[in-house]
Amino acid sequence: MPQYCKRKTETEHPTEGRIVAALDAIANGLTLRKAADEFRISKSALQRYQAKHAKQKDDASAPLETPLAPNYQHAQISSAAQEQELLQFIAEVSDMFHGYTYKQLRVFAYDLAVSNKIKIPSSDWQKGFMARNGERLALRAAEPTPLIRTTALSRFNVETFFNYLETCYLKAKSTAGTIYNLDETGCTTKQRPSKVVGKEKLQESWESCW
Repeated sequence: MPQYCKRKTETEHPTEGRIVAALDAIANGLTLRKAADEFRISKSALQRYQAKHAKQKDDASAPLETPLAPNYQHAQISSAAQEQELLQFIAEVSDMFHGYTYKQLRVFAYDLAVSNKIKIPSSDWQKGFMARNGERLALRAAEPTPLIRTTALSRFNVETFFNYLETCYLKAKSTAGTIYNLDETGCTTKQRPSKVVGKEKLQESWESCW
């Protein structure tokens, strides 16, 4: 089975206004098949809406307003508010240099579903989640950064370093001709990390390495 179903027709989804107009036409004597062709609605779908509409009139315990529009919420795993919270959490952990891999994202979504007692996301949930939020998230290659560098990179530590560096230069009376850079070519101190999910259009993403 393909990951994403390709539509074979260009027929648009029926709106509530078209469905109501089709039901009114049927009530005025138009056949079901002709109404489906005229208003570009699937015959089986129009028949289902007709049955719902008739049940609403006959059954007093039925809801006052039966939704006459396609409803895709039955296949929705999390609510819009929960998905926004998940997006905010991913952005926060990315800013704290702990970006999630795809596997970690699926495990977190599973734990979130269990704790909130909602439908367990399938293996395709991650692809749909990334497709829905492609403008805010992207799979990025994390830059390996030692934890000591991540935690030590603060305004106070940087100012302290340069103040102490200036003191050392003045004490040793160093000049430009006596200062050299160490060649670190061939000295590997970092490991290659996995790709993590981070913010879209971000210059760098980090994953802490121990």
